[in-house]
Amino acid sequence: MLQRTIDIISRELSIHPNKVQRDSRIVDDLNVDRADLLSIVTDLEDEYDIIIDYNRLNDFITVNDLETYVESRI
Repeated sequence: MLQRTIDIISRELSIHPNKVQRDSRIVDDLNVDRADLLSIVTDLEDEYDIIIDYNRLNDFITVNDLETYVESRI
């Protein structure tokens, strides 16, 4: 599951998946802005057929934070 999430993030950001690690900080390490994050979240919602609470976007500091939240919604 983590690899699918990493693939979505790397595809959205047009970077190699090896650049995205579980402990990568979404904003600081991956330079994700709000628009990028919304696109990533939308792709994750489509991929896993879930709804992500957009009010929680600021809670996703690392890729692991996002992955843990997605896992809890499945």
